[in-house]
Amino acid sequence: MVRYRISSAIASALVVTTLAGGAAFAATPIFASEASSETSEATAQAGTVEAQSIGLEGVSNARQLGGYETVDGRHVKDGVLLRTGALSEATEADITKLVDEYNLGTIVDFRTSSEIASAPDPVIDGVENVWCSVMEETPADSTEADGEVTASTTADSATPDGDDTGAQLAGAAATAGGSDMIAMLVGYAESADLSDMYVTMAGNVHYQQGYREFFDVLLNNEDGKAVLWHCTGGKDRAGFAAVLVLSALGVDAQTALDDFALTNEFNADQIAYMTSAAEEAGYSEEQAQAVATLTGVDRAYMEKALDFIDEEYGSMDEYLHNQIGLTDEEIAQLQEMYLEE
Repeated sequence: MVRYRISSAIASALVVTTLAGGAAFAATPIFASEASSETSEATAQAGTVEAQSIGLEGVSNARQLGGYETVDGRHVKDGVLLRTGALSEATEADITKLVDEYNLGTIVDFRTSSEIASAPDPVIDGVENVWCSVMEETPADSTEADGEVTASTTADSATPDGDDTGAQLAGAAATAGGSDMIAMLVGYAESADLSDMYVTMAGNVHYQQGYREFFDVLLNNEDGKAVLWHCTGGKDRAGFAAVLVLSALGVDAQTALDDFALTNEFNADQIAYMTSAAEEAGYSEEQAQAVATLTGVDRAYMEKALDFIDEEYGSMDEYLHNQIGLTDEEIAQLQEMYLEE
């Protein structure tokens, strides 16, 4: 049931993370997706909430990449490549479903060490947990405030103007609630240009190395069990990973962008709620829209990253080969493992 009220869950659910070279809010949605599980796989169209949802109760933005068509007419295997938000609130029913229905074998966590410490993934019998560090950290990056671990960043991975505003907001937003949280989101949106955040991720060596480790997990998945990857909100770090995976499998860019933008449908209740809360607090329409953007995703931001990849590296294919380090043989192996006719 959707809860249309501000509760204590908001304080721990809406977490700020700082991306290398540019800061962004990775908001874990307040409400679990209510995508219908009644639509049959035979009738659900790929690229819709009904087709992609894996129907978890306590995990936000929980979906799969199955059904997407490649440029050569093959399709991504159903129920094998899963992407979600943080798993720390997964219910027993969720875990049972992941193991029994999806045959989950591996969980890949893109979060920072401090995010993991404050909300660890569940330990599931027979499931391997792998940490792929994409955001650069130093020992000083984890601090304790009010008994809670918060995230910080290195000097070269702070906000665009070089200060640690994003890092300070990380701790503040984790403990704030109600109007204070809305004020932080509005203030942050007005203080930073977020349109380059995926461009920064694409060009950052540490991100590239972390995503290479992620591809190694996919390549070493010899038993063919499902692989689930996530960050906090399941939309930025996990979203960029999904774009890379779909690209490597031969899915066209527009379809990969459609999947990225699908977060806004999975998070529709949260976006509407946060927008309404901002309006009721007296913020302008533009400010309320900024809050909505931070709760969801902006397709144009990812389009900008793909344009950057084409301009800087030649093409997505060249990027996957030269920056991520995938060989022709590995790409062929990925397609053999995760595609079907």
